[in-house]
Amino acid sequence: MVLRLDGLSDGEVTLRQQFDLRGSLVRRVWQDAALQPADHPRLGYATLRVEVDLLGSPVWERWFAADGSPSTAVRGFASHRVLRDLHRNIIEESWLDADGEPTPNADGCARVERTFSGPERWVSEVCHP
Repeated sequence: MVLRLDGLSDGEVTLRQQFDLRGSLVRRVWQDAALQPADHPRLGYATLRVEVDLLGSPVWERWFAADGSPSTAVRGFASHRVLRDLHRNIIEESWLDADGEPTPNADGCARVERTFSGPERWVSEVCHP
């Protein structure tokens, strides 16, 4: 799928997305007219890389600037990791800065641990700043 977005002062920005064989998004790149990565004017990043598990669910999202360096323009963190249990419940989430160090999300949590008593039976949640 290719979508076009006009409006950058130096020309057109094109969104290119790559999906795996299951149809899961694995890469999103905003490109300029020369097909080079370009930071999106509102989103503040050029590339999103997504690692998925065997069932196609995202487990690690990482944002990058046009120059390839980690971008923290997305809500103040450069990457977001997810851990699931055998029932597919998200039992842990963590947010990391450009150096790979824990950094708080908008709720002040750098890591969240959840417990479940079964599929989608949430019991508790602990925020680690």
